[in-house]
Order: sequence, then C-alpha cells, then structure tokens
Amino acid sequence: MLEKNLLKGKKTIITGASYGIGKSLAIGFADLGSEVGILSRSEDKLKNVVNEIKEKGHSAFYEKADVSNYDDVKNAIDNLIKKMGKIDVFINNAGVARVKEFDKLKLHQIELIIDVNLKGPLFCSHIILPHFIKNNGGVIINT
Repeated sequence: MLEKNLLKGKKTIITGASYGIGKSLAIGFADLGSEVGILSRSEDKLKNVVNEIKEKGHSAFYEKADVSNYDDVKNAIDNLIKKMGKIDVFINNAGVARVKEFDKLKLHQIELIIDVNLKGPLFCSHIILPHFIKNNGGVIINT
C-alpha cells in the first residue's frame, strides 16, 4: 500500500487520460496527493475525469489537445503549467492501436500510429524538457 500523501505538492501532467490506463493514472496520482493535469482529444471525457477527481477532494485540470500536432499540444501543456504553476512528472500515455494484421493496414492507419505513438511522445518530451531544466529536475514516464 502506498502512502496517501506520497506525491503531495507534486504536479503531474498525463496525456491520453480521458479513459483506460491514463484515467486510472490520473485518479491514482491524485489519490497520492499530486495535482493532476490531463490531456486528450475528447473534451467531454476529460471533463468527466476531472469532475471525478474533484469529487474526491483533489485538484485537477484539463486541456483538449492532439499529441500528434506540435502546436496544439504545446499550447495545451503551456496552459496546464500556467494553471498548475510548475510540472514535476510528465506521463506520455496517449496511444492508438489497430487490431489487424500489419499487412492489412491502410497507409493512413500506419501514419496515425506513427503520429500518435512515436511523434506524440517525442513532441511532448521536447516541449516539457525546458520546464524540467528550469526547475532543476523532473520525471518523464512513457507507458
């Protein structure tokens, strides 16, 4: 069992946090005392996750963003950091999968996988790194 306030005072941003693993991470980090900022393409789902976290008495914010679009995700991350004051932990969780034999995938499906699963974490890490340098530290987690 983890200590209830293990992450008290820490600020965490999580991509792909509107459902599944990302949602569970957001709730879990909030339960451990971290303030949480979440990103996803689905604003309605983001609102629901933030409301669920706030109902438990924790602090949470969201920004709608597509991690495969550099300018979009940069604006979202910058907005979350303005709201949260700083960033200690960044979790690259957004991802897509196509349940199909690889040779049956269409080119646009392959491009989407590359854009979200490869470019997304690279873009986000590139954006967040200057904040970590400014704060003399930080953690990037890739799921």
